[in-house]
Amino acid sequence: MHKDMMKRRSADGGSEALEAALEAVEALDSLGLVVAPVDPTAAMVRAGAASGGVPDELAARIYRAMLACVD
Repeated sequence: MHKDMMKRRSADGGSEALEAALEAVEALDSLGLVVAPVDPTAAMVRAGAASGGVPDELAARIYRAMLACVD
């Protein structure tokens, strides 16, 4: 998705801040990393609960625990 954004930015001129942000996202992507919310969205909680067969609150706690372990 960000490559399409970069093509549009080039065509529109873009801003330096946007260019820097897109480069940062590309660098994260090359490392296999993503930007994720600190707290899961309702859709994320439902998907995790359904996948794990656990209550929504447990799925949300698991998500937060996993983020807390990031180096």
